[in-house]
Amino acid sequence: MSAKDADEKGYSLIPKVRARLSAGTGSLETEGDVIGLYAFKTDFLRRKGHAKRMVLMDVAGDSMEPDIWSGDTVLIDQGQNEIIAGGLFAIGIDQEVYVKYLDKIPGKLILRSKNPQYTPIEVDMNGEISGSIRIIGRVVWSCREYVR
Repeated sequence: MSAKDADEKGYSLIPKVRARLSAGTGSLETEGDVIGLYAFKTDFLRRKGHAKRMVLMDVAGDSMEPDIWSGDTVLIDQGQNEIIAGGLFAIGIDQEVYVKYLDKIPGKLILRSKNPQYTPIEVDMNGEISGSIRIIGRVVWSCREYVR
């Protein structure tokens, strides 16, 4: 389906990239190569955010279980990169990318996992690592494939 055909039928094509978000200790799989286009109802995407700024990424690791499982795909709105306390975000630190719940306290960014076996990661926003942090976008949807 071409982008024009999709648009005429009320759909938007969202790119899925090769990069994988870590639900664990960090993923170095950060290639932005598009590996496919997936059709979503345009009105659904509008309710979630900025369709033209969205991207799909797979997740690897167990730190976000049971909310997000290894192998799940998440829809990220890269236009939503202002931290909302308790929000689920894709975040980059140096060359690694993660999916985590984010919180802010004065001078610190807290990356929280859902799985209690993982302790929160505290990032000193005044330290040397603060310049290497980037909020990729907010996770607005996820899906799970049950048969592979």
